[in-house]
Amino acid sequence: MDDVEKRTLFPGLQVSQDALLKLLDSKHMLILHVEDLKHQLASSETVLESIIQQEEHILEAQAALSDPIGY
Repeated sequence: MDDVEKRTLFPGLQVSQDALLKLLDSKHMLILHVEDLKHQLASSETVLESIIQQEEHILEAQAALSDPIGY
């Protein structure tokens, strides 16, 4: 479709090529940012799981040390 056809079919639509390119660039940057956030979340979840496991080991050790000897 050429510009004349577009203006005829969509008279209220007045988006420049430059504005469209800026919008696509913004979309691309947003996608990259979301992917980065997903990676950070996955990394944080891994760290959190490690902390929880360490906490469980500490609690087990504390329980073993607090049991009377011979039980």
